[in-house]
Amino acid sequence: MRLSEIQGFEDLDLFFVKFSNEKKHLESLRDGSLYMNNLRYYVELEKKTGIKGMGDVLEASNVVNNVSLKFYHHGTDLLAFETEAKSMQIRFEETLDKPVFCLLSVKPDMLEVTKMEHNCIDAKLVFTHEQKDKILREFGNFALVIPWKPFTDKVFDALKAKGYQAVGDFVRYSDFSVNLSERMESFNKQDADMFFWKDVAFEYQREFRIVILNENIDDPLIVEFESIRDRTMLLTTEELLTGDYGIKIQSRTSEQK
Repeated sequence: MRLSEIQGFEDLDLFFVKFSNEKKHLESLRDGSLYMNNLRYYVELEKKTGIKGMGDVLEASNVVNNVSLKFYHHGTDLLAFETEAKSMQIRFEETLDKPVFCLLSVKPDMLEVTKMEHNCIDAKLVFTHEQKDKILREFGNFALVIPWKPFTDKVFDALKAKGYQAVGDFVRYSDFSVNLSERMESFNKQDADMFFWKDVAFEYQREFRIVILNENIDDPLIVEFESIRDRTMLLTTEELLTGDYGIKIQSRTSEQK
């Protein structure tokens, strides 16, 4: 049984995992340095490595399928010709300059209950075979486990203090071969939601991301926030995926006298 099957625990926000090939980058994060690349970095990363998952050439893009195109003479209503396209990628180029920070989110559906008592639940972290294979190949050799609330509180306090308009949310995974109306509307309105759509092929990443909306960058942006070192755990990715890690939830009760 998964923790998500127990009433009251379905949507509990638990913790994040940040992966990297550089242990020093994760040490820096736990000491309070948020290192943000722009979205263009991830577009170029897939082009450079050829590995879909390390990057994504469709970042901040809307894919429209079965498109009918009509071409008119400039400045007139005179139709020159028309054609059809199987799919078309639409993107506002400025969106690629927005700073972003990405993490894997762990929620109750990734925790298998191993023990239940009247006031205590033990649950073990589990990954699918697909997650294990792709995380080992794409995400890096080291993993930093970060508690949800302390991290988000401290990071968003720091971003707000520096005047950044930042949003954080779960990525919504959609089949980009289908013209989903909700996804189309996000891009038509050009609101913050358009940064939180990715193709269903990336669903194993379970991504939570932070995007700064009122800043464009060419070089990485570093935002300092209050250290969370004493509330994190740094280990190898292999250890995280194969080890016996999990959580213990214990209710606090008091006896009346």
